Amino acid sequence: MLFVFAVSQGVGVLLNYIELLVVLLIAGIIFSVAIDSLTQVLFHFKSVLKYNSETISTFHILNYIRFDYVNHATESPNLSVGTVLGSQQFLRFSEFIEGDKKIVRYRVVGPTQGKFSLYREVYQSYGKSTILLNRRDFTLEKAISFSLSPDGRFIHINNDLYGCVKIPSNPPNVRISG
Repeated sequence: MLFVFAVSQGVGVLLNYIELLVVLLIAGIIFSVAIDSLTQVLFHFKSVLKYNSETISTFHILNYIRFDYVNHATESPNLSVGTVLGSQQFLRFSEFIEGDKKIVRYRVVGPTQGKFSLYREVYQSYGKSTILLNRRDFTLEKAISFSLSPDGRFIHINNDLYGCVKIPSNPPNVRISG
């Protein structure tokens, strides 16, 4: 039996079974290569989006800590960096918030379900005790840790994505007014 495959200017082109099978086989190979290529492109796109999300969120957290310390820390910030309970990293300093001197502590906790939490806690001193006024929490994809440089001139924020971020431990007393 013969099939009419295409009609061009009124002249029919006839194909037999073998030719039709060859055409279908070639079309199937082309279709499967196209689907595989599309799958690879979508997989790569997903991994690029995930990496960008991790790097951008980590950058924003690091920049937030830097901005908070440099713009709000007091002239003698009473800086301390260390580890609590064996695994929780912290950075603590004094800053002026709404005209009052308060203590700010950044604390890294985790991992919990593969992610870390960064807490920003603001304390007010009342005599010999302190009261928690405010807590903000941020989710981190990767761990960060705090340390001081050996000479004490810089705060090091260490992470897997950006390496060691250095912040001067005695920020210049510069305020930008607008």
